[in-house]
Amino acid sequence: MEKLEIKSWIDLGYLHTRIIFEIVGKPKEHIEETIKKYVETITKSTTIKMISKEIAEAKEQEIPTETGGEEKEKIWSTFAEIEFLIKGVSNLVGFCFDYMPASVEILGPDKIIFNHHTITDFINDLQAKLHKMDAVLKNQNNENIFLKKNMQTTILNLLLVSLHNKKLKEEELSKLCGIPEEGLKPFIEILLKDNKIKKEEEYYYLS
Repeated sequence: MEKLEIKSWIDLGYLHTRIIFEIVGKPKEHIEETIKKYVETITKSTTIKMISKEIAEAKEQEIPTETGGEEKEKIWSTFAEIEFLIKGVSNLVGFCFDYMPASVEILGPDKIIFNHHTITDFINDLQAKLHKMDAVLKNQNNENIFLKKNMQTTILNLLLVSLHNKKLKEEELSKLCGIPEEGLKPFIEILLKDNKIKKEEEYYYLS
């Protein structure tokens, strides 16, 4: 797109914008394919007018491992730079919420003037997107609570079944359940508190 055409769109209320997306991971082929698909999705967006796009070659990096120490993990990183036109600040904010770029730069116009209607619309759009995001997070939290509750019930039942007609040490319960002793202790405490099992010396058994 030529400079004159870009200026004509800016005069109509469009923002000349440059964004950068970054992706890190492995293997190399995966992150290259992922960022290509991401850029393709963005270019098909009906809210923007594409000017240019460029995807950098993936580069290898070394980062510390989760275990720490001197060991390093090799990963790959790449980024894409996209330049486009988008109508108004509200649409740009919506775009950022949808695609989460690493950085955003408004290249034009030099000045953006807001009237009270524009600001009101912008705040309302922003609030709507924040509420939507909040609803998604709450839903995920509810799902996590449900999964944790189900997992707890499963482990408690597994302990009760393991103790059916026999007495077992904590070490033996750990092996039967496939859960480390430290991880099993909170569940044993729940069963003891609920008086579903009892402890005699080192052995646990059903009440």
